[in-house]
Amino acid sequence: MKQLLSKFEQLLIEKDIPVLNKLDKGIKASEIDSIITMLPKDVKHLYNWRNGLKNEFKELPLGQLWFFNYGLFPSLEASVTLFNKSREFETEWRESLFPVFIGGGGEHYLVECDKSSEQFGKIFFHCISNYEMGVLVSKYDSISHFFTTVFECYLKDVYWYNSQGYFECDFQAEIEIASKINEHSQYWKFLKE
Repeated sequence: MKQLLSKFEQLLIEKDIPVLNKLDKGIKASEIDSIITMLPKDVKHLYNWRNGLKNEFKELPLGQLWFFNYGLFPSLEASVTLFNKSREFETEWRESLFPVFIGGGGEHYLVECDKSSEQFGKIFFHCISNYEMGVLVSKYDSISHFFTTVFECYLKDVYWYNSQGYFECDFQAEIEIASKINEHSQYWKFLKE
């Protein structure tokens, strides 16, 4: 995972992707464990690499903050706050699901943290208005599959930022890439049908 994140960061630098400069520096593993202990190792590597969006950028329009298609990367502290509050009132949000990314409009990307689950490490898309697929649907087979997907999308110019600094996406190309990398995802299978 560390190598993948390093390779990903290098690609973002080469392509001059503006969101990289809006991410905070990573935090130490010991600090992560002092905040929350349930996270899979690869998710800890993510926060060790970068700790989500810097506070000073939170007032920018969502399209200037998206890290991937409809996805923001909040800090670990913000995700823990969301985790503690949202499970109380959100439909189908189990205690073992932790929000790693958010969409900005009520959508959440939740990683399964229950080591005994067959779904351990899988990322689920949670959206209460997602009537066609259901409130909770698998989207990425793991955090490394997520980063491989996003890496390929940036590499192949499926993801880019326009001249005003807003995120853009070729949706059809994203579906093709994501469905090949995330073979067990219900989300991408549904969109391909």
